[in-house]
Amino acid sequence: METRRQATGRQLAAVGQVQEFAQQTAAAVTLMQQQPNALPSPREPPRQNEELHPPHGN
Repeated sequence: METRRQATGRQLAAVGQVQEFAQQTAAAVTLMQQQPNALPSPREPPRQNEELHPPHGN
């Protein structure tokens, strides 16, 4: 049977993993917002002239 200190440490470790995952997710979302073509889209093939001719939607 684990002690209260061990249980608290295990819970804190789990919370830390969740926070780290959330930070990585937020960083990925920020990257996608700043650079829409940083990550390949599964729906469409990458375009060649994206840097020269940015879309007008922005």
